[in-house]
Amino acid sequence: MTEGEPLSGGHYRLGAAVTAAVRAAHDEWDDRDVVAVALDGTGPGALTRVARDVRRAAEHPHPGLAPARDVAAGRDQALWLVHDVPAGARGLAATGPVPGPRLRAIALVLAEGLAAAHAARLVHGRVGADVVLVGPGEAESAWLLGAPSGRRPDDRPAAEDDDVRALAATLAAVPVAGDAGALRAVLERVAGEHEAAPGTLGAALLADLRALGDAPRRTEVIATPVAAEAWSPSRATTVPVPGTPAVPDRPTARVGLLPPPAPAPTRRSAPPSPPPPASPRPPAVAGPGSPRRRGPVVAGVVAAAVVLVAVVVAVALLRGTAPAAGPSDRVVPGTVGDPATVEPCALLDPAAIAPERSARIVPDLGSPASCTLDVRAPGGDVAVVATFEPVATAVSAAPEERVGPLLVRRPAPQPGSCTRTVVTTEGVQVAVDALLPPGSGADACATADAATDTTVRALQRGTPLPRRPVADPPTALTTVDTCAVLSPDDLRAVPGLDADRVAPGVGGWSCRRGGGPGGTVVDVGVERRAAFAPTTEIAGRPATVTPRGDSCDAAVAQRSYTVPGGGQRVELLEVSVLGARPVEELCADATRSAAAAVPRLPRP
Repeated sequence: MTEGEPLSGGHYRLGAAVTAAVRAAHDEWDDRDVVAVALDGTGPGALTRVARDVRRAAEHPHPGLAPARDVAAGRDQALWLVHDVPAGARGLAATGPVPGPRLRAIALVLAEGLAAAHAARLVHGRVGADVVLVGPGEAESAWLLGAPSGRRPDDRPAAEDDDVRALAATLAAVPVAGDAGALRAVLERVAGEHEAAPGTLGAALLADLRALGDAPRRTEVIATPVAAEAWSPSRATTVPVPGTPAVPDRPTARVGLLPPPAPAPTRRSAPPSPPPPASPRPPAVAGPGSPRRRGPVVAGVVAAAVVLVAVVVAVALLRGTAPAAGPSDRVVPGTVGDPATVEPCALLDPAAIAPERSARIVPDLGSPASCTLDVRAPGGDVAVVATFEPVATAVSAAPEERVGPLLVRRPAPQPGSCTRTVVTTEGVQVAVDALLPPGSGADACATADAATDTTVRALQRGTPLPRRPVADPPTALTTVDTCAVLSPDDLRAVPGLDADRVAPGVGGWSCRRGGGPGGTVVDVGVERRAAFAPTTEIAGRPATVTPRGDSCDAAVAQRSYTVPGGGQRVELLEVSVLGARPVEELCADATRSAAAAVPRLPRP
C-alpha cells in the first residue's frame, strides 16, 4: 500500500515504512501517531481469529509486547494490526551495532514477552527483525509486534519452540559493539536447539539470559500444569515477581475493536445466511472492488401490498471459517464478529424508529447482508434498509460525527432516498438507506437518522450482535460461493472486463469482477424477492432479463420458500453487467454468463 493510503475508511492513514512489515500510521480520529502491521489472511474468519487472539494477549500484558490498539481494514480486504509504541521507536535492524549489555536487556524483555504470549496459549509464528521495534537512543526497551498466528500451542508439538528459535536467531544476527561472546553463544545455541522437550525452550532461554548478568526481571517463568487437552505436560507461565514494581514503558491500551470480557456464550454453529437484490439508484461512494449498492423499488408499502426491495449486496470481507476455539476460550471477537453469520435485523429497533407500532421487519427480503423495515411515517411510507458493507476506501465529502469508536457519515439526500453510513473498526460498515415509494411525502432523512441511532446503539452495547437463528438447506444459494460460479474463462468474452480482478462479498453471497476507470463490471449475487414473474428461461431455469440503461440484469430462479410468519419468497441468482456499451450487448453478456453459472448451482 502507498504512503497516505487510508485504513478503515479514513480512521487511520498509512505513513512511511518502519520495517518491511511495519508502517508508521496516523490515527485521524484521535490525532496521534501509531504503527500498523500487515496481517496474514483476509476476511471475517481472519478478523475473528485476530480479535480473539488479541483479547488473549491483552489478558497477559507485558512490556515486551506492543499493546494492540485496533484492527483496521485496508483496500482489498487486507487487515492491519494497529499498535501503540513510543515516538522514536525503530526497527531492530536499523539500530546498528548494539553494546552487549543493551542487547542482553533487549533479549530478556523480548523473551519474557514471548513467554507471556505462550502463557496465553498463543503462537506468534512470524518472529523476526521485521516485527521487533526498539526504543530510541540507548534505551533498553523493545517490543514484539504483530498478531498471533491463530494457532494454539497444542496444534503442533514444539510450535512455541519455533517462536523461541526464531527470536534467538533474530537477536544473534544483531551486530554487537564490544565483547558479547557469551550472549552470542547462548543465542546461537538456542537458535539451533532441537533436542529439548517440547515447550521448554523458552524457559531455558530465559534462564540462560538471566545467568549472564543482573538484568532486572519483570516476570518470573515457572512451570505449571496445563489443561488436559494440551500436549505438553507443563507450560511456561508468567507471574509478577514479588517486590519488583511493574514499570511498563507505557500504559497498555484497551483494544478498541474488542468489548469488555463477557460471560461465555453458549457455542453453537452459526448457520450460513442469504443473498443480494436489484434496482438502480445513484451510485454510492465506494472503494475499489465495492459493487454498487442499488436502491430498491418500493411498491405499495401498505396493508395488502409488500415492500419490494432489491439492494445488491456490497462487497465486504471474504467468507472464512475461524479456527474452533478451545475449551478455555471465553473471547468474543467484537460486536459484529463474522458478518456472514450476524443477524442484520439486530441493528434496527422498530419501536424506536417509529412509535405506535407503525414499523415492522420484513423478513428475508433483498440481500442476506441486509434487513428491511417497513415504516409508516408522517407524510407517507418509508422503507429502511440496513446493509453490512465493506468499509469504503474513497468517500465523497459529507458531514461526519464520531460516536465512540464509530464514525457516522451523513451525505446529502438524493431524490427519493437518504443514506447514512456507520463505519466500525471491524472492517465493515453499515449503510442505512431510507427509500420513499412513489407518492410518499415522508421525510426520508428523519427516518434514516432514527434508524441510524438504533444502529449506533446496537454497535455500542459491548456484546456481540445475535447470530442468524436458522440454517439454510443445502439447496439454498446462501451455501454457494458466488465467486466460484463463474471462472475467468467464462468471462473472457466480455469486452473491457478484467476477469482476474475479484472482490468477494459478505458470506460469499456477492462477487464483483472487473472495475477500474472505464472498465466493465460483472456482479454476481444472491437475491430474495417477494414475487418473481419469469419472462424467459436460462439454462432450463425460469429467468428474467432486465435492461437498466448502463447495465443489464439476468436473474435465474433457484427455489421458493415460506418465511416465518407466512409469506413466500423466491431466491434468485442475479448476474449484472455494467459498462459503457449498448444495453443489448450488456444483456447478451449477462444472459451468457448466467447460463454458464447455472451448472455450478445446487440442484433445486
